[in-house]
Amino acid sequence: MVNSNIASNLLERLVIAVKRIATALKRMIGCSQPESTIIEQPARSIATQSLLDLHNPVNSIHRYILSNGITVQSFRTEHVEDTQVNQMTWYMGERFKSIEPFLATIKRHISGEKFRFSMVNFHQRQISDVCQFAIMAHTLGFLTRYQYYSKQRIIVGCVAATPKVQNFFNGLWFERYIVQKINKIINSYEQHVQQRLNIVMLENVIIILNNGNQREIDLLISVNDEIYYIEAKTGDIDGSFYQKYRKIAGFLDIPNKRMIVVRARTTMHETCNHGVLVCSIGAFEQRMRSVFDRHAR
Repeated sequence: MVNSNIASNLLERLVIAVKRIATALKRMIGCSQPESTIIEQPARSIATQSLLDLHNPVNSIHRYILSNGITVQSFRTEHVEDTQVNQMTWYMGERFKSIEPFLATIKRHISGEKFRFSMVNFHQRQISDVCQFAIMAHTLGFLTRYQYYSKQRIIVGCVAATPKVQNFFNGLWFERYIVQKINKIINSYEQHVQQRLNIVMLENVIIILNNGNQREIDLLISVNDEIYYIEAKTGDIDGSFYQKYRKIAGFLDIPNKRMIVVRARTTMHETCNHGVLVCSIGAFEQRMRSVFDRHAR
């Protein structure tokens, strides 16, 4: 009888232990699953992802890249940011000419050192534009310090020395602005023409070539399955950059007329450099409208 009770107690304890292990495993598995759709895709074979997501609209670009024997390591389909960051990004793009000197100062002190920015020779509108941008950046924590001395017309500030902020000021903001610009063109176009186009955009696409080399692409746009390769640049770039972009376009079998570099600083409306089409923001907007017009016919 005693042995029977001991065996019964041991069995009961064993059942409880198994239940606890099962509960712990469920929690671990649950924690490993994403709570919501993430922006950046995991570094896995796009062929596997395509088989899993047959109805995913980004597959038009996936299939195209795969057909050229290239692997996609990661990409973004959209930026999940709060409204204030989007508003600041749009403001920066629309007033780039006014705020460019201040942005240059920020980039020179991107590691978080205190800086002083003089606006003694600025007209009042430019001062207002710069201060408004600085207030936005400070409110969002992109600047850890912002003080404006109106009599001296000087801003004293510090940049938040985080990778997120550094990447943003070093050019990511302009890529996001171009995406916002394209979305605005699409919305305006569809309201005007009352015709919906099949448009897909992938941002920050990292591809791996057959030789194992890695390349990064700012933006790929598919308009009715016709692929456009876009690079968005704020600073000066030399011929080697254009040659690199041409090579990437060649790997993807994208013709030169569909490979566009949008430059924030260019004074040229539209030009050709090393076989690459270079556009101002205004020229890029016009070109994309003409692309949509052609596909709507």
